[in-house]
Amino acid sequence: MSKPKIAIVHDWIYGGGAEKVVLEIHKLYPDAPIYTSFCSDEWRERLNNKVVTGYLQRWPFSKIRRLLPLLRQWWFAKLDLSEFDIIISSSGNGEAKFVRKSRPDQLHICYCHTPTHFYWRHYDEYIKRPSFRPQWLARLGLKTLVRPLKKRDFSAAQQVDVFIANSTGIQADIEEFYQRKSTVIFPPIDVSSFSPLAKIASKRPSLKILAV
Repeated sequence: MSKPKIAIVHDWIYGGGAEKVVLEIHKLYPDAPIYTSFCSDEWRERLNNKVVTGYLQRWPFSKIRRLLPLLRQWWFAKLDLSEFDIIISSSGNGEAKFVRKSRPDQLHICYCHTPTHFYWRHYDEYIKRPSFRPQWLARLGLKTLVRPLKKRDFSAAQQVDVFIANSTGIQADIEEFYQRKSTVIFPPIDVSSFSPLAKIASKRPSLKILAV
């Protein structure tokens, strides 16, 4: 059997924990192209220029990218990934999971950071405290657009072959909102940022009891 061709797909890439997961996936599959709606120059370099973007990367879309969920849905859904055997999407508050298989033998694995917040669990919070200004316009947009966007988001989730959740909490949300089972694979951790408890306790006598 020949080596399968892999494509990586992510919502957008400009900094954050989800991007670090993409970086680790890239290390596992360094030859795989990374499709995304927008990518900063810094991250394009960190990902060894394997990033593929489209018109959403260009002005004026790049300036208002957070306000264009419907366009992002369309862009991901229309990506031609027919040459790949395995599609690994990394999706949270975006639309990477909207990619479509074009062959029955393709496999779509979605690493889900969260079902989209403002569609599902945190919708009421977004209505009360919109992050965009003016707030009245943000509320109007949410109330007008969320129902059809939410319906499309649920439908896209049903096309995924395998869901991976980044925690047990997200696993529960995937089952509640998408009605799908998932497997938990915790995201990578930079252990160099932490110190063993015994080492800390030796420097801070008040914490020694915690190291027993």
